[in-house]
Amino acid sequence: MFPRLLRLPRFLLLTIDSNSSNMGGHALSTEAVRMDNDRYATVKAQILQKLKPYYRQCVVPFEKPGKTSHGDLDVICLMDKNTYPSGCDFRTALKSTESKRNGHIVSFEYETHQIDVIHVSTPEEFEFARFFYSFGDVGMITGMILSTVGIKLTDKNLYLHLKNEQKTLHLTDDIMKTFAFMGYDYAQWVHNAIDTFKSEEDIFKWIALNKFFRPEMFKRDGLRCKERKRDADRPMFANFVTYCNKLMENIEKETIMKEKIQYETAAQEAIRFFQREQELEDLLTAAERKKVIDSKFNGHLIMKWIPGLQGAALGKVKAAVKEKYPDDVLYKMSEDEIRYVTIETRSGMGPINYR
Repeated sequence: MFPRLLRLPRFLLLTIDSNSSNMGGHALSTEAVRMDNDRYATVKAQILQKLKPYYRQCVVPFEKPGKTSHGDLDVICLMDKNTYPSGCDFRTALKSTESKRNGHIVSFEYETHQIDVIHVSTPEEFEFARFFYSFGDVGMITGMILSTVGIKLTDKNLYLHLKNEQKTLHLTDDIMKTFAFMGYDYAQWVHNAIDTFKSEEDIFKWIALNKFFRPEMFKRDGLRCKERKRDADRPMFANFVTYCNKLMENIEKETIMKEKIQYETAAQEAIRFFQREQELEDLLTAAERKKVIDSKFNGHLIMKWIPGLQGAALGKVKAAVKEKYPDDVLYKMSEDEIRYVTIETRSGMGPINYR
């Protein structure tokens, strides 16, 4: 049904955005002081009260059960009209000694502790982020599971990666639909997660309900460099790897191979589930059209047609041609026709300002 997806290769993708890589108490120039549970609860209440006037909604994600020391405090904040609150200067309003913005995350010092404000633009993104950052590494691990079948989970939405085209197909911003796609019960998550997750093992058992999960994905001696670093640096992820390897002890190799998920099958299921057939066709058509245009209108050919033209001047000529002849027109033209209009366009431009 989707022939252009039949050769979708396996690839493992980093599931935590670079924006969040410095979270955990290490984003600022000064090492943050860790918080015990009592101090964490106090800071949490104070920060929510202080941030409330500047945002439509604020929430702290669910903490991992049994955690007794906290390197930072994460707060998900829903912005008003998709803009950062102009009245909220963290360094002055909260008497902070330092703040640092990295993408949609602002980290700031508060009474020697690090606070990470995760900005989202819509109620859908708010609920998505609330899942992603709750219960420790749940979002990261879930994203790793999906990445093995070509799907990327971020803290705001879900994408399908089309590696051959170097493109991504947006699937959804709806966490409820994402849960349904993965085989999870969203109502149970919303209403019973706190009561259900009493330990890390409870969380691991829930993660394993993901219909794309296979324990061999986390075989310790098969981890890549980045995953090995997580295995060493992130205790919860390391414990999950151990959990998966214990599960594998009771699974025969033949069973593993039999149950292995084909990546193209998962991709096609995602396209059907989220009804993205037309968007996929449009994206692939546009990619193929660009490839055809690039084959007959590129820098190497332009330099061949107009000797001595290079650098910024070449870029300006190319831009001028594309302004006069949109992609729909260039696509239908032959290389000789494009050569003619390129030379003609350059002749009509006069001296080129290289600035």
